Amino acid sequence: MASHFYNDITRENILQMALAINHILDKASFISIDTEFTGLGGKGYDTRAPLVKSHALVAVGLTSFERISNSSSDDAQQKWGTQYVAQNFSFLLSCQTEYTVNPSSLSFLIESGFDFNKQIKLGIPYYCGSDPLPSMQDPSHPPKRTLTTSLRNIFSHLLRLSRTRRVPIIIHNGLLDLMFLYHAFHTDLPTELSAFVADLSEMFPAGIYDTKYVADYVTRERSSFLAYLFRKYEREQMRRQHETLSVDVIVGEHEAEGVTHAGVPDGIKTASRVPKEAATVKRQRWFIVDIKDSLAVPLASMRALDGEDVHDNTNMLKRGKNGNEKGSIANNGGQKEKLYCEQYALHGFCRKNKQCGKSHDLDLILDEEEAAQHGRKRQKLDDSGGLDNRMFIGTTSDSEHRKMVDDMQHNVVSSMHSTKEMPNPTSVTSSSSSYHSAHFDSYMTGFIFAHQLTEYGEMAMCDKHRNRLYLIGKDLPLRVEKSQFATISKGHDQISRKATGSIPKQ
Repeated sequence: MASHFYNDITRENILQMALAINHILDKASFISIDTEFTGLGGKGYDTRAPLVKSHALVAVGLTSFERISNSSSDDAQQKWGTQYVAQNFSFLLSCQTEYTVNPSSLSFLIESGFDFNKQIKLGIPYYCGSDPLPSMQDPSHPPKRTLTTSLRNIFSHLLRLSRTRRVPIIIHNGLLDLMFLYHAFHTDLPTELSAFVADLSEMFPAGIYDTKYVADYVTRERSSFLAYLFRKYEREQMRRQHETLSVDVIVGEHEAEGVTHAGVPDGIKTASRVPKEAATVKRQRWFIVDIKDSLAVPLASMRALDGEDVHDNTNMLKRGKNGNEKGSIANNGGQKEKLYCEQYALHGFCRKNKQCGKSHDLDLILDEEEAAQHGRKRQKLDDSGGLDNRMFIGTTSDSEHRKMVDDMQHNVVSSMHSTKEMPNPTSVTSSSSSYHSAHFDSYMTGFIFAHQLTEYGEMAMCDKHRNRLYLIGKDLPLRVEKSQFATISKGHDQISRKATGSIPKQ
């Protein structure tokens, strides 16, 4: 994601930006979060808790999604479409206590474009758990205590919004993210899972939604890694929007002829010559997201950041070589051999990485999956010859769809100008890596949640899918509900009492 479509928050500008950040969060309908940390491993809470305490956060992505109503939109847009305004924030962090860095995590972050030189220079200092804060007489400028307090205040504001405005938090396979956030900005991580869950239920009364849980256990997606779901749902939303608006165009043109046609859904009157399929097409709800430009940054900070942004996801927009590229070829046995990497298509990673001879391009993968799923249906529609081609704006061909995607995405992501001319990548796997950074991951997480809201509705999501966290290798999710036998942790209890004035501040 190009730099002017997210706000880069560092030690140089957090004090000036904190008020504006909280103001934007105040208007959020939901807030999505993603983190980057220096270690990964373990499946259970017992093995993950020590990892969290010995490793550190290096970045936090935060995206505010505000649902807006547009009275100037036409009836179709108001009835079938929802519009969101999104603001993206990337917090660059620097843990001030000793921590461990796993080599595999280090390699992953570097390959994803994370700049450790920038992190060392501009990372916002923080102190984990109940670690004592430095003195206000700290000679650094601004003082580390002031920076740390400002960072914690933003996290506390999230908790306040969950209590007062019922703003939910959205994650994707985010149990470990929640554990790191808790330990970094709240208090020491509890030893017992039951206490941690009890604390979360009090901290986020508006609820936590895990988009991976919904994708795996509710939607039953073939694959559920973040970039795959984002690209699939992005394409689907554009189809829905164009199909709805295209049908309305056809209906409107025939309405002008003054001849009515009975039996049209929702009481719409059309001409008798309107294709039967147009009159009975099942329209689906869709949404669009307006990503706002970054906020004004103080001039000194802009100088410090100039030329150092490496989180450009422009390569995300580089699709296949052309719109007619196919995902498989016939081998000597006559069977189709897939040109894309099946391991990446299923799991979102490939052990061979750049040495893999097959494509990791998500559009190529999704094109093939859609062709396999809808091939017969499309062929039947093509053979019938009875449909107005205008009904299929955005779905008539892969090349047209790609052009539509690229045109829309051009307004969202633009190229960064590097001070050095870099050679074009030659690896067919290069496009997949550009999907990763904390702020872009948080945006994708929120986008996926918005799609799931259109699929199942707010009431069903709240009643059936709230506070259920995905667990690796488990058949059931982790329920974020306080058990009658569990008690909140001592650290969380002390913070809660301070917030309510039950005990004097130390």
